Amino acid sequence: MTDRRFTLVVWLLGISLAGLFWWPLVTGGGFVGGDIYSYYFPQKTFYAEQLQQGHSPFWNDRVGHGYPMLAESQAGVFYPPHLALYTWLEVNTAYSLSHLLHYVLAFVFTVGYAGRFGISRFGALLAGLVYVYGWFPTRSCWEWAIIGGTWLPAALWLVECVLQTRRWRFAGLLAGVLWIQMMAGHFQLAWITQLVLVVYVPCRLWWLPVGGPLLPPPVRWRAGVLLVISGGLAIGLAAIQLLPTWEFRRVSQRAEVGAEHPLQFGSIPAWYWTQAVMPFRWYSPTTDRTAALQADPPIPGVATNEGEAHLYFGLAPLLLAALGTGSVFRRGDPRGIFWILLGTLALFYTTGRMVPLVDWLPGFSYFQGPGRYGVVVTLAVALLAGEMAGRWLTPVVSGSFRSIVVWLGSLTALGSSWWLVDVTWVVVEANPGALAAPDWLPSIVLMTAGLGVFAVLAALGLFLVSRPRGAQVVAGQRLALAVLSLATVMDLWLVAHLVQFTEVLEDPPITRLASSPVRQALSESEMPPRVFAPMANFPTVLGVSATPVYFTFGPSEYTRRDLMMPSAQVEDPDDSFVPQTEAQMDWLERAGVTHIVSYKPIDPVRWPVEEIWRGRDPVMNSALGRGSPLFLYRLTEGRGRVSWDSGGEGNSISGYSATGSEVIVDVTTRVAGRLVLTELMAEGWQVEVDGSPRKVELVEGMYRGVRLEPGESRVRWHYQPPGLYWGFLISSVALLVLATAGLIRYRKPGWLAGLELNEPS
Repeated sequence: MTDRRFTLVVWLLGISLAGLFWWPLVTGGGFVGGDIYSYYFPQKTFYAEQLQQGHSPFWNDRVGHGYPMLAESQAGVFYPPHLALYTWLEVNTAYSLSHLLHYVLAFVFTVGYAGRFGISRFGALLAGLVYVYGWFPTRSCWEWAIIGGTWLPAALWLVECVLQTRRWRFAGLLAGVLWIQMMAGHFQLAWITQLVLVVYVPCRLWWLPVGGPLLPPPVRWRAGVLLVISGGLAIGLAAIQLLPTWEFRRVSQRAEVGAEHPLQFGSIPAWYWTQAVMPFRWYSPTTDRTAALQADPPIPGVATNEGEAHLYFGLAPLLLAALGTGSVFRRGDPRGIFWILLGTLALFYTTGRMVPLVDWLPGFSYFQGPGRYGVVVTLAVALLAGEMAGRWLTPVVSGSFRSIVVWLGSLTALGSSWWLVDVTWVVVEANPGALAAPDWLPSIVLMTAGLGVFAVLAALGLFLVSRPRGAQVVAGQRLALAVLSLATVMDLWLVAHLVQFTEVLEDPPITRLASSPVRQALSESEMPPRVFAPMANFPTVLGVSATPVYFTFGPSEYTRRDLMMPSAQVEDPDDSFVPQTEAQMDWLERAGVTHIVSYKPIDPVRWPVEEIWRGRDPVMNSALGRGSPLFLYRLTEGRGRVSWDSGGEGNSISGYSATGSEVIVDVTTRVAGRLVLTELMAEGWQVEVDGSPRKVELVEGMYRGVRLEPGESRVRWHYQPPGLYWGFLISSVALLVLATAGLIRYRKPGWLAGLELNEPS
């Protein structure tokens, strides 16, 4: 098969696997569960709206009292795929397409790197399957895991392209890959990628011969310098995102790592590694993994969850990797030894036990979630499995060794399928009624029906391999590998649907916004509403501001007890959004809340509220998973989004408009006073009165205010993200340097002879 045809096969297989695992997304469905509606869709809905209206999505004024969306970084404001998808597509389609796109790209990049690393074509395809579908699906509720994990194999691939082809353009592409990964906004996976490169590049230059002998010593140093320059340029290019985030970190709830934000959160208990060899024990629908992890956490007092702690590669690939480990040490293959050592180190780091040894180092001290280093473990296992699968097809391998491998491989294929039977039996036993069974049960039943086929194929493969050398042996090897591959696909597909915080609905709530009566009722408000409602952040998809909030990285004001809504004891969780005390109602009024969505009726005699709607909302009820009616109330008192401080009697507000990063208020002032905007005061906010700059005042420790003299005035607040100017300047300089170097390289190559890598003729 030619290189061009193989490339086409890789792309088609990548697309096919993404469609197989996430077919409901292809047909217009969408995710629900996990952080999807409490974090991602609220964020993406606002982001898409701002882009499509031509506004800068630097400040999100809908979540709580606002937050710096650019600085929060996980929004990926400047991430190129986001800019393209959310500018032109509706939110659910853009989100699903982004998800599928990164699955395909990650598969292609992994196959590309494995091939460059010296793994056979079949082995490279297997490596791509194991890496992508071992790591990604169970983390579908976290966009950062999908996007960030995509670019790790891409960076390694381009390093190999630089060293093997000695062409500068790959160094430029490497800078681009490292840049785009940082622009996605989850800096921990970008950090892990860069950390892997810091280890990989020196080892590759001085120890790991791949695709030929090591480079001559002078060329090694020049190649090393060139790769370091690529990394430096990538950081410079990403400064437009890095600097605003760095500035924001100082005033965020993550400014100080302490008891509330332990670095060891999200570890993997060493005892939970057994999931890799006993999926039937841990992934059964009747197993309460959450309870097990809470009962015996990896580190006492430090939480984790089944998503962060997930580490599974498929039974067949794990067997191949184990066999490959023995083969690597027997042959003294430095390529395999490197990934065994790196994968083992990453595996032990996932437990969180090594964190205290390095938490004083920059980078390690910034990020929680040691379990996320499992992405390196998964890649290592994928490469070892792919290498072993490739050697399996090599004619020089002895017949006896091939027979052993086929026997073990056949048993593993059957074992992978056997646990499908086990799960099916458990599900059927637990759900005797057909209507109670999960949607994926028919697929499981269909898969288990292929057990007989697996048995026949495995026996046939064994028979053929045991024959004398020749075409029959090759056919047996290929048949056995096909069995292993199919078993692995089935194995990983099953885990993808058993271990995750999300599910895919054919008609997700986000697609029903036009039919939401709550949205319609709120749109009729004179002033932009702020709603006190269940599921933090979620109501903002209706186009309104909402509280309470949910942030993994957000303004510290939202976690300060003196600024938060006073708590109250409730016996029934459904009472959580019904005011319980005078202090709670006072907070709601002063926080500018205009409406309340509750699970229960609110007494209008006791509280200053007016019911304006009750019933079932197709968006909110679906997202909340509730069939009972919701209740929408308007607060008859309170200061709303903008008001006058004490002493402003007789003053009036005639106009209000907001576009995220800009708020314009038209006022008539009869008595000098302070205009208060119940929006978060943050560095970067400036105010003008009739075009003249004024001082922004901090009100009640949280809000923005400005003093006005009598008369008619137009007050304009506008936001300039801290660090954006210098970030833009540094990124521009880095881009100029990259463009200039490329131009010189191809127009005046002699000027950069000191970095020449001796391109092959």
